[in-house]
Amino acid sequence: MNFEALESFRIFADTLNFTRAAERRFLTQPALHKQIQNLEAELGIGLYGKQGRTLYLTAAGIKLARFARETGERMIAIKSELRGDQNEVPITLSAGRGSFRYLLGEAIQAFQTSNPGKLQVRVDDSEGTLTAIRDGSAQLGLTVLQDIPADLQVTSLKEVRPHLIVAIRHKLARRKYLGPKDLDGLPLIVPPDPSPLRETIRVLLTRDGFRFTPVMDAEGWELAMHFAALGLGAAVVNACCQPPSGTRAISLHGFPTTTYYLIEHPRSSPRQEREDLKVEIMESARRIRLFE
Repeated sequence: MNFEALESFRIFADTLNFTRAAERRFLTQPALHKQIQNLEAELGIGLYGKQGRTLYLTAAGIKLARFARETGERMIAIKSELRGDQNEVPITLSAGRGSFRYLLGEAIQAFQTSNPGKLQVRVDDSEGTLTAIRDGSAQLGLTVLQDIPADLQVTSLKEVRPHLIVAIRHKLARRKYLGPKDLDGLPLIVPPDPSPLRETIRVLLTRDGFRFTPVMDAEGWELAMHFAALGLGAAVVNACCQPPSGTRAISLHGFPTTTYYLIEHPRSSPRQEREDLKVEIMESARRIRLFE
């Protein structure tokens, strides 16, 4: 397998755009396209497909992208070792904004202190995190899962209870616990559809005959809690969040808890930095204080 073609495919996998990939490789677009065609011919399988105007990697393409990234990292590592310098590829961590803000801050701070310049972060939703781990663009991921993927190594990290965030003058603000019936017809601030949390709340309420009443869509815990503080509705959030000033957090009973998982690929190349980051994440997760 031609290394130059493999490197071209790696760049293409990063961009999913022939024009940008060709620019980064200092090649013409036809030349880069030909390299990838030759890879497909050599392997006897398609590496990418097209849906409308959007390009995507096939299952084989995802596996080859992972191989290409790991090959590139090993090339950098051996060159660095032979020259005696420290030019190593950073570890990439994939997670959502809420996870970075409320669950990962302490771990990242500790890791960066002992491994300066060896960490990159990327913000992804759950599906994006799984894809990043599969294609090798991230070495560790943190996310909530509906189903445990059989092809990835998954470690349960933290289980948290949902809470309702309301303004301090809200009619429910003095309550310590709430159940599904207390949310019957209550104006709710929820994530935009489609959203696993939104659907969970809807199903939980409507199956018992209670009214699910969304009054505002908000992307992310911060925005939802901000609107709740303004008195625009009540927001359901995880107990790892920090309620803003002017709000009360009320524990929700009868609602499913949320489990965050640490994810990696079972065939990842061994790297001490990845193991160090895992340790920091797992230790900090145990220390995090929830507003239970």
